[in-house]
Amino acid sequence: MKRILLLSLTLLATALASPIKIKDTKGREITVTIINHTKETVTFEKGAKKYTVPWGTFDEESIKLIKVTPLPGAANKRPERLQKITLDNGKEQELNVPAGDILNETGILDLYIGDQVHLEFKKSGGVFSDPKIVASVKKPEQTITLSFQITEDGHTLTRTTQIQQTVALDCYEMHVGAEEFSKNQSFFPTEKGQKEEQTWSKNVWHLQLRNIAVTTKPAADVFQERNQ
Repeated sequence: MKRILLLSLTLLATALASPIKIKDTKGREITVTIINHTKETVTFEKGAKKYTVPWGTFDEESIKLIKVTPLPGAANKRPERLQKITLDNGKEQELNVPAGDILNETGILDLYIGDQVHLEFKKSGGVFSDPKIVASVKKPEQTITLSFQITEDGHTLTRTTQIQQTVALDCYEMHVGAEEFSKNQSFFPTEKGQKEEQTWSKNVWHLQLRNIAVTTKPAADVFQERNQ
């Protein structure tokens, strides 16, 4: 029965993210919203107040439930990882991809080779605004998916969308070993409802997409305006 209850709560937490019911080591049950957790502590919200307590506060089943509960903005968090690539000269190299926000507070979308994200816009009266990273595509007519992957030809950024307007992006690239980004002058906006691909050499492993906007202007016009 306990296992069934835990599974049910886990599925609920995964779908709704919060709130969840957990118990402390004395068996007292509380309903909370999990805000964050580290190796040592759990931060949760209850009754409009935030609390940070040690993991040992909770019983074993509650700890398992907390760990599988999506945190607020979890889709926008990139965990640290090692990424192996083969450079243009044929040599293999293992690079460290740091943890952090994929879309930062200034609106810059940060992509490393191996990343795939879904960028969803708000839509009101035909106007698209306030893009955010989401875990899955639930509003395809308001979302663009970006996937930066290793392909036979090099490192390819694929953009797929059903947005019926032009998605404008300025693309900045970084080579392995470089310390600064350079703007890619040939980067073309995404046509309405279309799939776009662009491939770089295998030495390019980090992209930043800036000045993200959805516009009714034709993609060709946006390209000329942004690359004058």
